[in-house]
Amino acid sequence: MAMVADALRQIGEQDYSVKVCRTLFENVPGGPPFAVYPDMAGAVQRVQPGAGADVLTRAEAIALEPDVERALWVAEALDKADMGLAAFAGLKNVFSLFTGARSRSRTFESDKEQAGDAGVKLVGIGYMATKLFPGPPNDCAARFMALPAGQEILLYFAAVEVALPFADNLAEGATSVFARLTGLASGDGRARFGRVLGLESVSDSGRILQSFRAPLEQYLGLASRHVDPLTAGLRRFVPSALGAADSLTGLAAGTLDALPVWRFLGARLAAEAAASRAVTPLA
Repeated sequence: MAMVADALRQIGEQDYSVKVCRTLFENVPGGPPFAVYPDMAGAVQRVQPGAGADVLTRAEAIALEPDVERALWVAEALDKADMGLAAFAGLKNVFSLFTGARSRSRTFESDKEQAGDAGVKLVGIGYMATKLFPGPPNDCAARFMALPAGQEILLYFAAVEVALPFADNLAEGATSVFARLTGLASGDGRARFGRVLGLESVSDSGRILQSFRAPLEQYLGLASRHVDPLTAGLRRFVPSALGAADSLTGLAAGTLDALPVWRFLGARLAAEAAASRAVTPLA
C-alpha cells in the first residue's frame, strides 16, 4: 500500500485539517507560502519547481521505503489516542480554548497532560526527521528545515502545541520554553514513545532535537506574538469541526480523529523528503 500517496490524496481544501493549517499560516508569519497538493507530483514541484518526470519517478520509489512510511505512521499516531502516543488532553484543550472552559492559567504546571503531549510530539518530530534523513544530526536537521513541509510542521508545533496552551510560559522567553520542552521530551515523551516504538527509536530522535533549537526558538517567539489573531481565526470553525457546541460532555470517541492535522502535515513532510532525496540523494 502506498501510504504517502494515499494520505496526500485523502485530504482536500475543505477538510478541517487544511482549514486549521491555512488559518495558522495566514496569522503567524515565518512559514512558507501555503499550498495544498494531492499527489507526489505536487510535492516534487514544491521542492524543485520544473523538475522532470525522472525526479518524480525516483521520489515515488523513495516514498515507498519502509522508513519513509514509518515516519508517516508516527505522524498518524500523534493524532490518535488509541495508538499510544497522542492523548485526549490535546484535543480537549483546543476545544476548551474556544468555549472558555479551560483554566485561566496557561502553564506547563497547570496542565501537565498537555505538557506531556507536547513532549511526545517533539520526540515525534525528531523521530520523523531521523527516518526521513538518516545521517549526522546537523545534516538531518538542515535538510528537514529546507523543506517547506518541515518548516510548516515546526511552526504548527510551536503555535498549536505550545503557544496556544502555554502562553503564560512563553512570556518567560522562547529559550526557556525550549529547555522545558526538551526536558519534557526526555521525560514523559521518552517514556510514552519508548513503550510504542522502543527505546532505541527514542534515542535516535533525542539526538537530533538540539539541532532544531534555533528554528524552534524563532517559531516560538513568532507564535507567542500572534496568539490573538490565530485564536480569532480558529474560533470561526474549530467548535463545529469537533462536533460540539458548548460542552465536552458526551463527546464521541470518534471525535478524537476529527482534526488529523499531524497526518496531513506528516504526509506532506514524507512526500517532500522523498522529493528532496530524489533531487539530492543522501550522502
